[in-house]
Amino acid sequence: MPDSGLPSSNLTPPPLIPLIPGAKRLMQRVTYSCDLERDLQDLIEHEPKIDRINQRLAAYLPAVITQTYSRELLLASCLKAGIDAAPSGTPDRTERYLDALTEAAVVVLRYNLVAPTGRWNPLYDPPLMVWMQKHKGSINSSLDEPWPPIALNDFKRGLLQRLVGDTVSTGDPS
Repeated sequence: MPDSGLPSSNLTPPPLIPLIPGAKRLMQRVTYSCDLERDLQDLIEHEPKIDRINQRLAAYLPAVITQTYSRELLLASCLKAGIDAAPSGTPDRTERYLDALTEAAVVVLRYNLVAPTGRWNPLYDPPLMVWMQKHKGSINSSLDEPWPPIALNDFKRGLLQRLVGDTVSTGDPS
């Protein structure tokens, strides 16, 4: 079975995750069911880009991806971690939110998601909402050792790039 592995570090940066309509609906369901609406709205008022970032995260971590120990949606765990790290009035609030959010997302590396075309690459393949739909019915999923050969800091940096984009060279991401 092919394994896409991780490309060398001299290749292009991970692509920005596109905004997907199903991701917005998932975010609405998760924020409502976890009673996160007020806290997230406060963050979005502070930094409006967080709304789009959260939608991209929902596309990346769809509802079938859960915490390995509690079975809580990993998306909800990430949002809660971000909110807890960035209370109102905190300096560098947006950066704290994003750091905690990406830190909590590393659990996705424990999932071994394999389709006939190869293993899902967490940095370069489409977000899981798209990848799983494309490979519906043909995915072999199991919990495994963390995804080799990626370092956690590289994963967090790559995921941040996929959520936020390269605002320095491309301007405001859509």
